[in-house]
Amino acid sequence: MELADQQVFINQPWVLCNEEQQNNIYYFQDDNTLLVIEPNGNTVVGKWKLLKNVDALMVTYKDHNWTLKRRFIDRCILIFTKGDEHFLFYNQDKEEEVEKKLIGFENYLEQLLRLKELKPVYPVYHPSYYKIKTLNNIFIFILVVVLVVGYLIS
Repeated sequence: MELADQQVFINQPWVLCNEEQQNNIYYFQDDNTLLVIEPNGNTVVGKWKLLKNVDALMVTYKDHNWTLKRRFIDRCILIFTKGDEHFLFYNQDKEEEVEKKLIGFENYLEQLLRLKELKPVYPVYHPSYYKIKTLNNIFIFILVVVLVVGYLIS
């Protein structure tokens, strides 16, 4: 999904998950006004702008001036980066769906890790690899000899 598809994130309650602005709720309004509702109930007004050519959002409020590069977007989760920092927002109205996605993602990662543990990293260096390869080569050699001798006899 593209960031240019603004209907996905406009006028939705997005909760930012990070230590500094933990649990702030962000409303990106269609007039490019940004409302940031802090956990104590204070509302800060800022601005946001879509930068289509770089697939990013420019966000300004208080002393924050962020240009957030889109990494992932859907109707439940927004992930942006600013340099090495990651900004994960989740849609407060879709918390159940977000939980399911995160649990599914966690299960997916666990499966990947299990597969990685089962699979040898360098199978070519494993001794049984050479035994099987040698047996395959001998079998192919014998098959070719039998076919050639059979052809010559007939």
